[in-house]
Amino acid sequence: MLIRGTRCPLLGRVTMDQIVVDVSHLETTQPGDEAILIGSQGDESITASEVAEKAGTIPWELFTGITPRVERVYV
Repeated sequence: MLIRGTRCPLLGRVTMDQIVVDVSHLETTQPGDEAILIGSQGDESITASEVAEKAGTIPWELFTGITPRVERVYV
């Protein structure tokens, strides 16, 4: 995840459609901070290919597994 332009590791496994992110190395965080799973923030970016590789799958499987409950923002 990218939070405040910094890579933050996931803790544990994805449960249903929720995750826990380690932000202990960030100076500050606030409720409502933007969290990016796939995309760019500041000078950092995470591609769908990178996430898929870590999950042992392909990008298409990631995209088709995102349920309608997740808000989409197209820029």
